[in-house]
Amino acid sequence: MLLPMPLLLGLLGLVAAKSVVYFKEQFLDGDRFEPFSNKDQTLVVQFTVKHEQNIDCGGGYVKLFPDSLDQTEMHGDSEYNIMFGPDIYGPGTKKVHVIFNYKGKTCSSTRTSFASNIYAYENFAILGLDLWQVKSGTIFDNFLITNDEAYAKEFGNKTWGVTKAAEKQMKDKQDEEQRLKEEEEADKDDDKDKDEDEKDEVDKE
Repeated sequence: MLLPMPLLLGLLGLVAAKSVVYFKEQFLDGDRFEPFSNKDQTLVVQFTVKHEQNIDCGGGYVKLFPDSLDQTEMHGDSEYNIMFGPDIYGPGTKKVHVIFNYKGKTCSSTRTSFASNIYAYENFAILGLDLWQVKSGTIFDNFLITNDEAYAKEFGNKTWGVTKAAEKQMKDKQDEEQRLKEEEEADKDDDKDKDEDEKDEVDKE
């Protein structure tokens, strides 16, 4: 079945509000969309994810599942078709991974020797999230699944493209305020230590 229209999930953002190591959630309270296949057609999956909490280790993935998934038993090892999203491995190491499940085996997108048919699936019916975080604050938004690359680009420009500059300015401002606050607290600690050292010297005399 061809995807009849883009699955516009962008109006519903999700925030991981709890500090957890593993977080999963069935999208739209467990609802699933009408199954479709991406055989002989383009598949575009896009979304935005933002780590507001300045983590240096974590990941935020979207997983596309077949309709055979029992969502009441969904867990981190549930078999999926495609897993896609960014990962952070310490300061300065940020990567976007695309992982394909082919006959029960996971195949990383870094390889180029796969047969072309591993990218084609009989059906997609469920979108889920796979999130690793230690601090709360990761935000998912602007989900889109479509077979129209031009539409996906237009959608991206109208959502993330419109807000990214303002959000970066706000984030830079928050980071600067946090830096100044930490410096102020450090100065107070230094003054306190200095006062205690001077008191010790007076007591010795």
